[in-house]
Amino acid sequence: MITKTSYLFESPELGSHRFYVTAVYDDGESIPSNMVEILISGLAENALSKINIYPNPLKSIATLEFPNPENKDYSLTLTDISGKTVRIQNSITESKIIIEKRNLRNGIYFIELRGYKTFRAKILIE
Repeated sequence: MITKTSYLFESPELGSHRFYVTAVYDDGESIPSNMVEILISGLAENALSKINIYPNPLKSIATLEFPNPENKDYSLTLTDISGKTVRIQNSITESKIIIEKRNLRNGIYFIELRGYKTFRAKILIE
């Protein structure tokens, strides 16, 4: 008898996730299927269009611009590909931020600006 089964990730963490499928029988389990790897970035395409980052990729510094005409208070969180928070900057009231490479390793990073609204983007650091 074949039974349909499904699994839903309700709130997956940011980063890379690997999945495979096995069949479970009364007398054991099948070998795993081919592994599939997916990247959860948390970025909606429409959120990307509201933030302008240049230059991207960042080599030493980059400028991040977002709509903040009323100078509301925002916090910036920078997260690496594994989901680890690597930098937080609070009390942002301008619509332009300078991001410095400093001790960041090369790779893809996720930016989240939280305040009156939430903005998300990604940046490549070289």
